[in-house]
Amino acid sequence: MQSIYNCPIVCSYDRETNEIGAHDMDIVKDCDDNIVLINTTTPVGVIPESSHYFWKEVEEDDGCIHEYLCIDVLLWKRQEAYKKIKEDGITDESMEISIKEGYIKDGVYVIERFEFNAFCLLGRAEPCYESASLTVFSQDTFKAQLDEMMGDFKKSFSVVQPSQEVVINLQDHLKGGEKILEKKKALLTQYGMSEDMLDFKLDDFSIEELTEKLETIKAQQNDDDGQNADENFALAEQFKDSLIRALSV
Repeated sequence: MQSIYNCPIVCSYDRETNEIGAHDMDIVKDCDDNIVLINTTTPVGVIPESSHYFWKEVEEDDGCIHEYLCIDVLLWKRQEAYKKIKEDGITDESMEISIKEGYIKDGVYVIERFEFNAFCLLGRAEPCYESASLTVFSQDTFKAQLDEMMGDFKKSFSVVQPSQEVVINLQDHLKGGEKILEKKKALLTQYGMSEDMLDFKLDDFSIEELTEKLETIKAQQNDDDGQNADENFALAEQFKDSLIRALSV
């Protein structure tokens, strides 16, 4: 597997037809007039040393399940074939290897050890392995989608304070402790509170004093909620940045 790093991604691109070829080669004479076989494919990218490979099961068109080796690659935008690769989105691909050990068995050559030389994009040929391909992945597109997801993520952290509007008739000057207690309870309801949430007794406060006390409690709750929301938003941003860094490795 170590031989896969720094391997080039190659292809044979025809500008006139806007097509990608195959493992294209040519027979030429060198300076000593010897006949040699050369590759006519050109590099369009590379597998960086920072890439991490993994194995993935893929269901083929016939229903068979095959396990494929997957790894991130870098494509060079300056290369002429890049526009074609990007437009296609998915391009068939095949590997080029150097065989180190192998043997013939029942008319089949069995490869026991090899090294990667290159990964060739295919247009005019079928890949040896049905689903072997290069899929274009744009980090910019991913970041835009991630930003949208993070927006929803932040909303889920937003603190919503449900409120219930209770109309209190302030012109009600009826006397009696029972009426005053009812007004105090109604005032509690207006502020979204109940008696069991208090650390003081209602009897110790007049309606005016209770109103002032509840306003203070409400202001304190809003400050705490705002601080918690800011902390959650900061946590969400840290999560986003960490995720982007992890996926960029």
